[in-house]
Amino acid sequence: PERNEAGTPNFFGVIAMVTALKKIESLDLKLLEKEEKLLKKKLIDGLRKTPKVRIYGDYDNIEDSLGITVFNVDSIYHENVANILAKNYGIAVRQGWFCAHPYCRRLMHLTEKAANAFIHDVKARMPGMIRVSFGIYNNEREVETFLNAINEISRFYG
Repeated sequence: PERNEAGTPNFFGVIAMVTALKKIESLDLKLLEKEEKLLKKKLIDGLRKTPKVRIYGDYDNIEDSLGITVFNVDSIYHENVANILAKNYGIAVRQGWFCAHPYCRRLMHLTEKAANAFIHDVKARMPGMIRVSFGIYNNEREVETFLNAINEISRFYG
């Protein structure tokens, strides 16, 4: 098989992967899960209190959900919200339909025809949402910073 492998094997990548796996094994995953749920609850509660914010999905039953939340700010295009967050607040989010078009279309209650109108109308914009997600490094202060940013955006840009 060696004759079919081009170049030098990625030894550094293997060492980095082993180191990362050892680090993951040393973490208290139950504690991380508990922290993620606290952050998500804080995020959802804050977004629900923010004027003009529409959250998508089932956020009443979050016990088995991941640290991901999708939303929009009424009257502000999702791409614009993402750009404002990045440029004015240094906060990175995803926007669009996240390679899940049929699911997002259902969440937004759009027909396929309505969802694809932008293809035929140069004035139309592609529908989408904003997705915020947590990593193991996020904390409550960062959630508060994010919520303050969304609150400002909903009040001053909407």
